[in-house]
Amino acid sequence: MEMAAKTENIRYMEKHMTEFLETIRHTLESVEDELKNLPQEIQGEGAATAEDIPEEKQQILAQLREAFDACDLNGIEQGLSRFARAHLTAEERELLTELHAAYENLDYEEGSELLSGRML
Repeated sequence: MEMAAKTENIRYMEKHMTEFLETIRHTLESVEDELKNLPQEIQGEGAATAEDIPEEKQQILAQLREAFDACDLNGIEQGLSRFARAHLTAEERELLTELHAAYENLDYEEGSELLSGRML
């Protein structure tokens, strides 16, 4: 469907739209069912994780700085993912946004500088 839309193949889209929408509906129902089956503590925001401990956040940030310093893409991605899973303060969310921007712009020096300004 995506390619048909990009190439403006209207005939193909009209022919397959019902099937496509049915597939999406089925997928949404499956996701809803899975979410209903999750344990309550996972669904709620009250569930604490190791990443929520201040010392653990500092360790994540230290590892992120090492990854930015080494231009280690895999390390940066893993660190950003771990940091994003933690319950972040507004300041930490802003830092995460800035770190993502530095990563996406391949500006590893900027990422290191952002992290060097933090108490690590």
